[in-house]
Amino acid sequence: MTDIDQPEDSDVNTSADSVPEPADVRTELDELAAAVRVKASPETLGPLWTATMNLERWFFPGVGAFPNLRPFSGLIDEEPYVMAFTVRARAERYAHTQNLVPEGSKPAIMSFPVVEAAKLCTRQHERGARWVVFDDGWAGWRFPLQQLDIAGLEAGRPSAVLHHAGSACQILWWVPGCPVKVSLRNSYAD
Repeated sequence: MTDIDQPEDSDVNTSADSVPEPADVRTELDELAAAVRVKASPETLGPLWTATMNLERWFFPGVGAFPNLRPFSGLIDEEPYVMAFTVRARAERYAHTQNLVPEGSKPAIMSFPVVEAAKLCTRQHERGARWVVFDDGWAGWRFPLQQLDIAGLEAGRPSAVLHHAGSACQILWWVPGCPVKVSLRNSYAD
C-alpha cells in the first residue's frame, strides 16, 4: 500500500506528515549547546561561540513599524535581552508565540550579516540590554553584549570576539519548545 492508498482514518503517518517544521530541525548549534549543557568548559563553549559568529546571518523578531522597526528586546528575570535566532523560521515562530504580531499576521523578521547584527546588538547594549539570547525556546544560549568585539569580527577573528569565553558565555537552561515569557522594553526604541 502506498501513502496515497492509505485510508483516511489510518494512524500511519505519511512521509509528508513526518517532515519536521523548519523551526524544529536540529542544527549544529543545537548540538553544540547540548554539549555545553553536559560539560560547560572552554572546550565546549569555544566551538559554540565560534559557530554562532560564523553564521551567515542572525535573525531578529522585529517590533514597531517601518521605518522604525527594531529588534525585539525583553526582560527575563529583570535582565534586559536582545532576542536573536539562528534560523528565520525560529524567529517567526517566536514572534507568534510571544504575541508580537496579531494572530494570523506575518511577523517582521530583521536579518543581518553577523557583523551588522553584532553592531545592532551593541547599539541595544547602549540602550540598556545586557545580553543577546539565541534560539530561545530551542537550544537557548546567551552571550554578554559588553563582550562583543566589533573590530575583531570585522577583522575576521570570530573566535577572539568573546573575551574569556569560558566564563562569560552562559547556556540558558530552558526547556526546548517552551520559550520563556518576556516583556517588551519600549525604552530600547529608536
